[in-house]
Order: sequence, then structure tokens, then C-alpha cells
Amino acid sequence: EFTDIVENEHKTLPQQLALSNYPNPFNGQTNFKFEIFKPGKVKLCIYNIMGKEVRLICNNGLEQGKYNLEWDGTDASGHYVSSGIYICQLQKDGICLSKKVLLVK
Repeated sequence: EFTDIVENEHKTLPQQLALSNYPNPFNGQTNFKFEIFKPGKVKLCIYNIMGKEVRLICNNGLEQGKYNLEWDGTDASGHYVSSGIYICQLQKDGICLSKKVLLVK
């Protein structure tokens, strides 16, 4: 009976953020797919390996749903960044998810 209680509790836990990207490594552009389970402000940002912000992709209030945002390998000024490892960070409601992405030219 104890396992029944645990299983029921698990089913009622709120769902969190999910983040994935493809292709990775990429040349040209990569797509970030994420899902939010309740409306709110979402920030999706690209950082270089030193932690400097390279490009702000999204900083908006979004409705519940699935999203697909692209990064074309450019910085905030529209210049193409160099090959290397970058960090994509998704923030919402105090939750932060990060993914490494590799840009290969």
C-alpha cells in the first residue's frame, strides 16, 4: 500500500521546464525547443564560455505551450560569433536550465 501512496503523490507533482536544441553541434543555426506549463516571463539567452551575454533570444511573457526559437550564430549587434562552445540558458519562475551548444564553422 505504501507504493500506491508514493505513485499517487508522484502523479500530482507540478511539471517543470523542459529544454532541448538541435542540431548540436551546428553550423548556421540551431533551434531551441522548450515547453512551459503555466504562463509567465521567460528569458532565453546565449552566453559565451566566459559567461558574457552574447545574444538575448527571448525576454517576454509567454502563454502555456511549446515553443521553438532559433539562434543564427550572431551576437546582439548582428555579427557572426566565432566557432566554439556557447551556453543557452532558459529562465522562468526562479528555475534555470542550461545547455551547451557547439558552433562549428
